[in-house]
Amino acid sequence: MRAHLPLLLVSLAACTGNDPGEVGSEELDTDAEGDADTDTDTDTDTDTDADTDVDTGSTAGSDTGPGPDPDADEPVAQPKWQRMWGASDVPVRLDGRGSYDPTGAALTYRWSATDGTFDDDTSATPWYSGTTGTVSLTVSSGSQTSDPVTMTVYSDEVGARIPTDYPTVDTALLAGETILFLEAGTYGPIEGAAAIIGDPDGGVVIDATGAANAIAGASYLRHLTITGASEHGVYADTDIRIHDCVIEGNGTGEIDGGGIWSNATVVLLDSVVQGNAGYLGGGIYLERSASLYAQQIVVADNTAEYGGGIYTNTTFGNVALQNSLLVGNHANVNGGGGVFLDSRAFLTRVTVADNTNGGVRLRYGYFEVAETVFGANTVYAIDEADAPTVKISDSVFGANDVVNGGDAPDPKYGNVIGDPVFIEFTSGAAWTAQDYRLALGSPGSNQLAGQDRDGSAQDVGAYGGFLGRFPAGEQGNW
Repeated sequence: MRAHLPLLLVSLAACTGNDPGEVGSEELDTDAEGDADTDTDTDTDTDTDADTDVDTGSTAGSDTGPGPDPDADEPVAQPKWQRMWGASDVPVRLDGRGSYDPTGAALTYRWSATDGTFDDDTSATPWYSGTTGTVSLTVSSGSQTSDPVTMTVYSDEVGARIPTDYPTVDTALLAGETILFLEAGTYGPIEGAAAIIGDPDGGVVIDATGAANAIAGASYLRHLTITGASEHGVYADTDIRIHDCVIEGNGTGEIDGGGIWSNATVVLLDSVVQGNAGYLGGGIYLERSASLYAQQIVVADNTAEYGGGIYTNTTFGNVALQNSLLVGNHANVNGGGGVFLDSRAFLTRVTVADNTNGGVRLRYGYFEVAETVFGANTVYAIDEADAPTVKISDSVFGANDVVNGGDAPDPKYGNVIGDPVFIEFTSGAAWTAQDYRLALGSPGSNQLAGQDRDGSAQDVGAYGGFLGRFPAGEQGNW
């Protein structure tokens, strides 16, 4: 079976004139002046041919993302699709259960399509049968109806299913296949495939025990657990998009970037980078002009000499983290237990907590922090070396989470110094044993003008806003 490679333009748009992209309502982008730009465009531009969700199965479609920021009492439709592959005449399971109403009201569902049929167009999880076309969902609370959110669904036989079409990954690669769909099981290291997509129900492990890299040369990864590499879980020398993956237990601490090493652009979504080790950047290492754009990620329990969680060895790239946990990482040297930065960086609704030998160390460039929580980091929350430009707003700093080398966070910009009061926290425990949401009464709880997923006023930190949710440390749970 020889795969052909059509350009799958996968879209998810609310019919309001805005294109919310695939991950939410805010853009991980920066302008040329170095100012944060968090407008309502989420198609993170990584200079690829098209910013698409390359879920290139026989039926593919955009799979996450609500529409634009809702009105205070307006419900939000959030459709997903669940099946990754199969013959084009096999129905696709759709899923609208991520939709929500800010007031907590019960929802009813209405699906429509330009082509094809549903087994029940009022179900939260209908089966859809059809060829290329668009599928739309609206939800109603009874008194309010959401804007419709539309997915473009394509039926196209591309890629190779392993072991259905080929018995092994190697035989598929030898046959010239570059898009691989892996059924549940454990596979060895993979090099040279453009897209590697696991079963969305989970259970797909890339185990690189005995090899330097688990995955090298890919441009798209999805639904994978990547582990066991002696140097890098993911080696990325070309732009790469990583979605719903767990990258854990890679690296020995002697080579930079145990979890991810990149000298290109990394878009990282809904993923966990945990328990990796590197010399620089135990979790993620960025070289040269590499950039990292991330939403809804966990970088936790990684170790390195400098930059336990993330290390950027570049003055040309950007780092933008949004609605993410940066927790429990460790630097052996006082060089940013959580992050060591040489690049422009933007943290928006991030929780930086329980990192040892520093939370964030800045050496050069421009750094902007907004709506972020710092708690229980040893030595410092932020260390401003070499006089970077730093802007901090609407953020909470624990009493011992100091800012070195610069002014203390200014209250006139909405900053607060006080215990963030996590719901459950034990210093040094694994992140999966913690609950980094803010308790009622926290100085960061219900403090912002936006709204959280439960409809309450928006919290500061990673769980603030309707993007504030995380994978449980296993792939296949999004």
